Amino acid sequence: MAATLRPWKISIPSAPTIRMLKVIRESLTPQKMAQITSRAAHETKRSLMKKTPVRFTGRTAKSWQVTKSPDGYTIENTSEVMGFLERGTKAHGPVRARFLYIPLTYRASKGWTRSLKFGKDYILAKRVRGIKAMHIFRKEKPLARDRLRRYIKNHVTRVLVKHHANR
Repeated sequence: MAATLRPWKISIPSAPTIRMLKVIRESLTPQKMAQITSRAAHETKRSLMKKTPVRFTGRTAKSWQVTKSPDGYTIENTSEVMGFLERGTKAHGPVRARFLYIPLTYRASKGWTRSLKFGKDYILAKRVRGIKAMHIFRKEKPLARDRLRRYIKNHVTRVLVKHHANR
């Protein structure tokens, strides 16, 4: 007796896949996408605030703002100091004065007064080395994109798990 060869088959019906895609499409409403995007934007702002160095007042770190724009959300820092932190500075000296005034304490950062002590509250320098660029914003950009993708992926996964549980 000769053995008959049967082809091995796997059939994948398209109807469940179409239903799943419909569920995903219905879950990604403009309101839900705006909610997810807002969450990612505010989480990015928190991350940027943590990475921004704080010296006397913390004003630069507090200057991060999230604003709604027509195409999503914009995260920006309104502090002038952020440009120096992001891009760094070269070695430089005074422009008009004979010495650079460098505050060492919070009290001295408000400006010079007679009660301040040289060497303790402030120093005077002919030149400073400058600061190395920190690239806080540039390093955060890809992390923000990944964060948004992760939030969308988690949302779709929750929707599919919920849909699968309801079947």
